[in-house]
Amino acid sequence: MSRNLYNHLRVILALCHMNLPHWDTLRRMRSRIRSMLKMDPSENQSVLSNKTFALNLQSIVGNELANPTVVRHLEFYPHDPRGKDMFALYQSKKWREELGPNSRVQMVPSEGKHFYIYEPVGLKDPQAPIVVPIFFYKYQDTLFLKCIKPKAGLRANAPAGSRQFDLHLPSIIPWFHSDLIEIPVDQFQKTYSELTTYYGDSYVELSCGSGLQRVDIPIPNPWRVRTGGKIIRHVPVTLYADNTSGNKSKRWNKHVTYCLTLSGLPPQLTNMEYNCHFISTSNQAGPLEIGEPIIAEIKFKGEACAFGQSPSKLGQDSAPPKQIKPATKLSIIKADMFGQGPVAKDLDDDIQQYLLEPNTKQKCDFWSQQKKIYLSLAAMATCFLGIPATSTPSEQVFLLSKTIISPSPTASTAH
Repeated sequence: MSRNLYNHLRVILALCHMNLPHWDTLRRMRSRIRSMLKMDPSENQSVLSNKTFALNLQSIVGNELANPTVVRHLEFYPHDPRGKDMFALYQSKKWREELGPNSRVQMVPSEGKHFYIYEPVGLKDPQAPIVVPIFFYKYQDTLFLKCIKPKAGLRANAPAGSRQFDLHLPSIIPWFHSDLIEIPVDQFQKTYSELTTYYGDSYVELSCGSGLQRVDIPIPNPWRVRTGGKIIRHVPVTLYADNTSGNKSKRWNKHVTYCLTLSGLPPQLTNMEYNCHFISTSNQAGPLEIGEPIIAEIKFKGEACAFGQSPSKLGQDSAPPKQIKPATKLSIIKADMFGQGPVAKDLDDDIQQYLLEPNTKQKCDFWSQQKKIYLSLAAMATCFLGIPATSTPSEQVFLLSKTIISPSPTASTAH
């Protein structure tokens, strides 16, 4: 709803003795709510020079995880229905089998310990071999893993008398790899740091890679270092783009809106309106233009800890320093919607410059010539000094105002 329309409704309801708050009060309240929830919109410019505004995806997901009425229904691990009773997105093949090593489920907690993929694990059975988890999933509400038994071999360039060895894994391990073994997670006992050899040496220290493997897999998992002992929650989202213009012809006047739902929720909850979250919209840009910054944010969060990156380099930034772009000045309408600060500065600059103008008694002629110079000040005057349409006599309207603008631009008096 625009400011002018709200002011019209406010005047009409005031005649019925219903007092609504001022527009600025609502704008400040919305700004405080956005700051509290960290939901301030970000401005982006597409390759076709169309501006789009989007909410922070990380804040939306974080607020949902903090919501107890949602998180108790949320699934954080993909399910394997074995071809039966498929009804939810968390049973999808995409989540379970097709995600890369850095995008799939990274860890599971069990008996107070955290077990990560691509880290050697010791089982409760003393006769069982050491295995390396590759996939985590649920089957009939029980957590399972698909793991592989690594092949050990003596290190070619190891010093004489050392017990160092190499562990070898296939470089590409799909879901249906013939060497994968299914084991319940409750059979896990030792993490990579607790494993020892027959002589009592650290299993991981002796098996550190020599760089001869096709794919260098760091141990520990970089996500373990990054989380610092916290539990990782894997939360895929489903994006929807819809034309909400209301026009029967979708060829012209498109107004595309992006929304999302959490893929871990059952369908009876994802269909609820309060579980469908707004992200971005535009009445000019197309679906691909609006979706570009959303996908870029998702990829940035997923690739922030590269799987092939050494843990010692996690705190280093190999990318060149980014150039700081000057703050983009929004229009009066956009700043009025989003409560941004650049417009307030523009308005202050216009006022200071206007006060330096020579005094003139021909105000109408002055503004007809200078309106294009003082855009922000003219828009402010239109919004705040414009009198809404009303059936009240004009004498009574001006009598209630009790404000007289003096001929000088530097002063005003109130009675």
